[in-house]
Amino acid sequence: MATGPGDVASDMRSGRPRPVYLLYGDEEYLRDEAASKIVDACLDPDMRDFNYSAFRAGDADVTCMAAALMSPPAFGERRVVVVRGFDELSSDQQKSLVGALERMPRTSVAILVAACVDERTVACKAVARMGRVVRYRRLYESEAAAWLGRRARQRGVDIRPEAQEYLVRVVGTSVARLAEGLEKACDYAGVGAAGAGRPAGGGADAPRLQVTLDHVKAAAAGEPALGIFDLVDAIGQRDTAKALAAARRLLGFGEVPVRMLAMIARQIRLILQTKALQEQGATVQKIVAATRLQEFMVRKCLGQARHFDIEDLENAFTALARADVDLKSSGAPGEVVLEKLIVHLCTHGGGRQARPAGPQGR
Repeated sequence: MATGPGDVASDMRSGRPRPVYLLYGDEEYLRDEAASKIVDACLDPDMRDFNYSAFRAGDADVTCMAAALMSPPAFGERRVVVVRGFDELSSDQQKSLVGALERMPRTSVAILVAACVDERTVACKAVARMGRVVRYRRLYESEAAAWLGRRARQRGVDIRPEAQEYLVRVVGTSVARLAEGLEKACDYAGVGAAGAGRPAGGGADAPRLQVTLDHVKAAAAGEPALGIFDLVDAIGQRDTAKALAAARRLLGFGEVPVRMLAMIARQIRLILQTKALQEQGATVQKIVAATRLQEFMVRKCLGQARHFDIEDLENAFTALARADVDLKSSGAPGEVVLEKLIVHLCTHGGGRQARPAGPQGR
């Protein structure tokens, strides 16, 4: 009964979406990504607020879901209704919702999202007749490596085959973890390339970013160079002891202080950007669109932003600029400059109280 993910993509390319999609499976990242792509393909971004409704099983009753399905679109061709946790509805609730799906106008598109369903049920069979039932299972290793290569190309990045294989072997086949690992590897490669004179900002003549095995090793769990991400995450949590330990570990492995400073500055910028957008009332989805970050990165930055006031983050850039000057011209040891900066970022300002440096701190 179930069709494949490629059928959903084909529907979106053709501009003829099915009335109903039931997306299920334990590969949550791909499942949710497919739901987002259907929404984006069906709705004009300017009209999305008028024609998009999302429900979570347990938070709303089926009557509300049915009412949204029956409503005509406003200032657009389609209305999209997303119901998450379809499998958490009772059998009777599923049947009621299916009844609404069978009566809804042709201008409505329904996306049902579930972790696990039994395709033999009456509800699933009815959805299959009206639209598509698509399973998103965990990928095999060969599929995960191929997916990683496609994702890199979509991002405008070249990733070496040995780097793909290594990341899959170390991280596993979870697409969410692979996406995070790729993002971290790209960040690491990008900072190094920028330091070597790679043109910033992209453009037609800019060389494609090259992600090598060394970059992936730096981003993979269990590798010493992962400390660059331990460091920025610890600063985001204002955990002085952990941040200092990560910095010392990096310096012990020969990491360049200027590169470490660049990664710290990037993290502070992302935290400020996401926090400012959130305080302006932007949703996570709108922040994703504005920043072009992966959703998991936006959520991580928003979590870290709770530890800072806007003033803290603005003042942090003064400290970063001072550290940059000190690294390049003061003659002070790089480790001293960095540790002074880390303590300042983790303890200075009016945000949540920072965690003390403890016996490891100076």
